[in-house]
Amino acid sequence: MYMLSRTSGRMLRKGIVPNRLTSTSRPGCLSFGGRREYHPIVHTFDHAATWTAEAIASIHNAGLPWYLTIPLVAAGVNFTFRLPMQYYARSLAAKRNQLTPLVNAWAWRHRIQEFAAAPGKQVDSHARNLASLRAIRSSRRRLYRSWGVQIWKSFLPLTTMFPFVLASEALRRLSGVSVYMGLVTVGEKASAATSTAASALVDPSLTQGGLLWFTDLTVADPYFGLPLLCTAVLASTSWGSLGIDRIRVLVGAGGSQAGTSPMTRGFQRVLLAVPLFPLVVAHLPSAIFVYWLTSFSLTFFNDLILKRIFPMTKARLQPPNMGRSHVRSYLPASPEKLKKKQGSA
Repeated sequence: MYMLSRTSGRMLRKGIVPNRLTSTSRPGCLSFGGRREYHPIVHTFDHAATWTAEAIASIHNAGLPWYLTIPLVAAGVNFTFRLPMQYYARSLAAKRNQLTPLVNAWAWRHRIQEFAAAPGKQVDSHARNLASLRAIRSSRRRLYRSWGVQIWKSFLPLTTMFPFVLASEALRRLSGVSVYMGLVTVGEKASAATSTAASALVDPSLTQGGLLWFTDLTVADPYFGLPLLCTAVLASTSWGSLGIDRIRVLVGAGGSQAGTSPMTRGFQRVLLAVPLFPLVVAHLPSAIFVYWLTSFSLTFFNDLILKRIFPMTKARLQPPNMGRSHVRSYLPASPEKLKKKQGSA
């Protein structure tokens, strides 16, 4: 046993590695030979994308043309994942809208408390406003938590991005387009193995599966019509949900950002840049843009329908204006003012 350990150590120092050490028993581990295999998450996504591509191809093989198969897949993803999540997020927003009078009442109370905290002292107005804003945000979080409508729940619809990306990756594999910079595989051997498996999924019928000006679904749109349409639909959905006034505040063209959390402002700024994404990746196959255009259009119509189901009515109780011109003094007047008032009477 001692001689065996000495022999093994001598072999490792000389760079001689046994064959049984050149592979790993666990995915995602770096082997002695320097070859990195699949990460478990990438491995799972790879199998899911392959299964999705085979499912889409089976729908086409049932007799549907590609220009109907791809929108049908987008509709299935929409009604299975996106529409329920949009319904949930819209219902949360409607419940928060009903709590607005209560939130405004607490905001009024906090502002009055800050104004009355030091009646005879000179207090910095900026520091007083910051203190009142912190108290208002704390009360709003407490109220939202009590009614189960926390802000973080509004981000749950982002989970629908996984089936969206999965279907897009499946269409990319059916089109036979390579991934930039090896996003799916890592390692030379793993990349070669995956390229061989992905080439078996390529469907030549996609070259004649389109219509109008994009008959070949395996190449990019030569006229940039599909990317521009995707950008227009995305802009109408994301920018329309923000409103012109809110967009001006986010880009710094005017208005105040008081009353919104930093997380909400960051998410809204991301929404401003989202419509430009299809133009950045305009080199992708037309099959992906057909899927995106259908998916974005269905999201737009989902939003229109949900606005009718959950209309946002204006709050009846608005926060008061605590400006100096609207604040009346209830302290007794000075003797000089009383004499002038009596003399004029």
